[in-house]
Amino acid sequence: DLLDRLGVLAWDEARDIANDTVLESDMRSMVRRDRNHPSVALWALCNERDCFIPGHDQLADVTAAYKEIIREEDPYGLRNVTANLNVNFTTIGLPLVKALDVQGFSHQSGAFFDSFHEQFPEKPMIASECCSCRTQRAEDKNIPKKKILGSFDVICSRVQTNFSLWRDYMSGTMVWTMFDYYGEPLPYYWPMVSASVGSFDLAGFPKATAFWYRAWWLLNRTSSTHDEDVPVNPAPLLNPETIGPSNSSLEDEYLVYIVQHWEPDDDEPPNKRIIQAYTNAPLAELYINGKSQGIRPVRYMGFAQWNRMQYEKGVIRVVAKTDNTTVVAESSVATSGPPAGIILVVDVPSNDTGTGTALVLDGHDAGLVKAAVVDANKTVVQSASDRVTFRIKSGPGRIIGIGNGDPTCREPNKAAYRDAYHGLARVIVQVNEDWATPAWHRRRLLEIDVEGRSSVRVANPDFDGATPPPKEIVVEAMYGKFVGQVAIPLTTDAEKYGVLAVAESWMAAAK
Repeated sequence: DLLDRLGVLAWDEARDIANDTVLESDMRSMVRRDRNHPSVALWALCNERDCFIPGHDQLADVTAAYKEIIREEDPYGLRNVTANLNVNFTTIGLPLVKALDVQGFSHQSGAFFDSFHEQFPEKPMIASECCSCRTQRAEDKNIPKKKILGSFDVICSRVQTNFSLWRDYMSGTMVWTMFDYYGEPLPYYWPMVSASVGSFDLAGFPKATAFWYRAWWLLNRTSSTHDEDVPVNPAPLLNPETIGPSNSSLEDEYLVYIVQHWEPDDDEPPNKRIIQAYTNAPLAELYINGKSQGIRPVRYMGFAQWNRMQYEKGVIRVVAKTDNTTVVAESSVATSGPPAGIILVVDVPSNDTGTGTALVLDGHDAGLVKAAVVDANKTVVQSASDRVTFRIKSGPGRIIGIGNGDPTCREPNKAAYRDAYHGLARVIVQVNEDWATPAWHRRRLLEIDVEGRSSVRVANPDFDGATPPPKEIVVEAMYGKFVGQVAIPLTTDAEKYGVLAVAESWMAAAK
């Protein structure tokens, strides 16, 4: 439903195909469930090696049977059938390739696309899975001996997304993935427990790569300067390490983001620091404590880099320019001091993230709260890694999840505590009272839950009418001796503040 309203196309995929009644039933159920969603652009039969379970001799018949299931369940959809393949295109997978309406490719090169297109010139093609570029939030560089991935890996993203960009016969690229996820902890395995290929970490904090994609694949393609239908003023992407306004953009179509931090590094000589910045402006200038370190040109889909910088405590600032005098965006990073407090910020719901301004009191809606350990100047303390403890101080809320984005963290996700990771932690808070659903619905819930064992308190429309609904949930966090709190606004107006309503209103405002 959300994708339908946002205009985002979906690749709807089953995991595997085989001559198996359970898998056939799964395919039928998937199509039946999603066939009325206009956002579904393609039905995908299978993924990578799970496409070859039937074997070469049976693959043609099995593929035909699954396509027939799709046609039976979606007779008027006219959607194409595809699959995400990474091997065996012209060997054991050839019967499947021939049967597909659109060919999907997992992690293939431009040269491979050219070769396939030469062999199948009439076959529509899409890079359905690419990149898997591994990074960790707030890590300044790769340190293999410590099994740490650096924040910078945009060369990987640029090269692989460009494999399809300049080929007219390719319909585009789908990046794997938006979020980090548990499993596939490459390249180091233990102590990692999650894949680090996302543009956002496990806690939902954007990593550096998210800002590169925003600069070159969104802001650089706005409808005011190109013929592409992209909103001129999309929701901002907040720098998770900044309290208040961040990445000050003087022009809507530009941003600049500094990848590294400006902290002492015992493993590296102070005169060999590398600073990199993502921007879609043609020029970028670095200042260290107010002194210019030179202007760098930025190539298309590139970045700016300064080598062998001398570290000195203070502030680094990068200014993005369209020429030597016109500044269009700027960003700064300061050396952090010792912890002096903890600040809580409501990331969802928030106008700053395009997610509305209040949670709906429906017993289900949930919000995201960021906890930032800061110094006396409200700079996030990069070295802060002690425990953050959360609690609901007041209001109808409960903690349903916790996180920090650290791919090596093995603390429980269902808890009220988490060690900070580079000064940040996340808590997910859910509304646990229902005042907003229709009266008939709440009456039925009360009839069902006659013993009152539900974890959601249902406001009785026949007895609670004189009682005003709660207005907020107050969340509190403690880091050592420091305590912070924030209030999440609440509403009973689901028609205006529900998830789908917020999505629709945001899209209407952005056009």
